[in-house]
Amino acid sequence: MIHGKVKSLLAAGVFSLAMGSLNATPLKLLVINPCGAYVHTTAINWVSNYLTTVLGPREGWTVVAPPYTAAATVRTYFNTDSLNKFQVIMWNDNTSAGGVITDANQRLAYQTWVRKGGGTLGWHGFLDHADLWPFVTDSILAGTKFTDHSPWNSTAGRNAKVRWDTVKVNGETTVRANKTEYAKIKAGFTYALQKQNSTNDQITYPDEWYSFRSNPRLATASTVWGGYPRAPDILYTIDENTYDVPTAVKMGPDHPEAWAYKFPPLCDTCRQGRFIFSARGHDVGAYDGKSAGAAPNGSDSSQLGPTKTFLLEGIYWAANLDGTITSIKAANASFDGMMRTEKKNGVLNVSVSGFGTHEVGVYTLSGQNVAKRIGSGSADYSFNNLKGASVYLVRVKSAGKTKTERVAL
Repeated sequence: MIHGKVKSLLAAGVFSLAMGSLNATPLKLLVINPCGAYVHTTAINWVSNYLTTVLGPREGWTVVAPPYTAAATVRTYFNTDSLNKFQVIMWNDNTSAGGVITDANQRLAYQTWVRKGGGTLGWHGFLDHADLWPFVTDSILAGTKFTDHSPWNSTAGRNAKVRWDTVKVNGETTVRANKTEYAKIKAGFTYALQKQNSTNDQITYPDEWYSFRSNPRLATASTVWGGYPRAPDILYTIDENTYDVPTAVKMGPDHPEAWAYKFPPLCDTCRQGRFIFSARGHDVGAYDGKSAGAAPNGSDSSQLGPTKTFLLEGIYWAANLDGTITSIKAANASFDGMMRTEKKNGVLNVSVSGFGTHEVGVYTLSGQNVAKRIGSGSADYSFNNLKGASVYLVRVKSAGKTKTERVAL
């Protein structure tokens, strides 16, 4: 797997993953289990135990996961020194983010940590009651909030068709979630399609499917960040015609259930903070395939796609270990240089997000230009067949300013 290769590269010091003052290795994860109005006790305990006893040890992570009754203990981590030791914070089915972190200084420490490159994974109940903390709703959750969910007492009523997101832009089909950085999350989804023998690109899964007060895809510029766009990349949607959605909270044909978002960096040398959310995970059956929330065919292997794989790859994505190196800022454009090591000849993927025109160039250390692309706004570029040299310079020019990153392939 690429993650093992990434870890070995980090150990060898081949490239840096510094996030401002955040430590890069080994991956350290803080799991927030304390809950609010409704406690998903069995699901919280299952995920927390899975992270600490299975996934963490297997992947070489350090996982800190106080029990869901230990809200006071969790609060002690919400200061600058403690947060800077973690790459990712997971809100594990927590139905009251605002109710757990109540002190203004603790909240400010978390918000600053995010803006300096910290990664957040939100899981299911995290969307419930989240607007008790305005930063969570106004920024991280693209202005939306949980309103209601499908019934849990009817098997047929909670079985929804789920589809990896595809939208049409200017008459052309664009799959936003097909960006390279989401490939591993999508691979799990594709695996589930195969296990369910799906022929229409939709899989059927039961869950307590959430509705939201607004569609995150339509989120407008956030005043919190001075007009920076906050609409996330939608990862998958559900078909309201296939499950029992309460009439008062129907969202229509476009009903997102998972999405990802990058924050504008707090400083020129800071990385972009990342947030990724999945509404699936109400019941233990979402993970073990055996209880009430199991897939229609009762197959645990079918569950591995949208749940366990999303959990694993979502954490790596949030930690910026999906192959992405440093996030830097060049005038009115922000730059992510993404490196992949699966192919022998090396493939460099560069994602530029921001405004205005920009030029992306790849150079050898001696200054020879081996590739160049010109674009505007947000764009993804793939540079193949970079043979010969093992280290390159990636240079982004925007509005008369230049920023350069050293990349090892």
